[in-house]
Amino acid sequence: MKEYFLFLDESKNTPPSVHFALGGYAVEKAVYEEKICPYIRKMKKDIFEDENVILHESELRIAKKEIYKIMRKPEKRELFWRSMGELFDENNITVFVAVINPNEYKIKYNSRFLNDEYFVCLEIIVENFVHFLEKHNAIGTIYLESQNPKADNRLTNYFQQLVKRGTRCMNNHAVRTQIATINFYQKSDLNIGLQIADFIPNTMKKYAHGIKNKRPSIECEIAKCLYDGQAGEVNTFGVKKV
Repeated sequence: MKEYFLFLDESKNTPPSVHFALGGYAVEKAVYEEKICPYIRKMKKDIFEDENVILHESELRIAKKEIYKIMRKPEKRELFWRSMGELFDENNITVFVAVINPNEYKIKYNSRFLNDEYFVCLEIIVENFVHFLEKHNAIGTIYLESQNPKADNRLTNYFQQLVKRGTRCMNNHAVRTQIATINFYQKSDLNIGLQIADFIPNTMKKYAHGIKNKRPSIECEIAKCLYDGQAGEVNTFGVKKV
């Protein structure tokens, strides 16, 4: 049976953005370990001369910190974005995103019992990832960026609820059978999977709402990887707007 990793990151609704997004990508374990990790390490060494540099999109674009100043050079900047685009093009990556406007969500439902927007998006992605795993006769592990011990514990408890009750469309047996566990890491732990996932939620929440992404961008390469449920339904399985 195949094993897949799903790496997830979030993009908060920090002004001027009004949308929250949780998103990331699934990749077969062997592809991640044997192709993607060596590829990223080499890219970092070629561009930054340091394979331990942390890839964080916003800091790479601002290029203020000393380690990122190399991105001010046009040839290095072009090489970086081309390399990131090729990463998505060539490694059988599958992208999952859920996008919500928290303010509209709270106004629409007007209830003190609402789930946190993170939980709403996580359930959508778990549901679609379970569907993906079933179709690929595989099991999966989810990797999330750690926030703090209290928040991580809340997320773990919520995931356990999904294991017990299932999601809206997938029953608890499906979740329990297809997903082994969730794990928390910091990007500073040099988790390459989470560093790559950092480029997805902000890019895709703009894509979902027809907002232009900053150039250079790998929007097209990421969009080509959106999961369609093997039914041509990208807006249901790949990038779901709540």
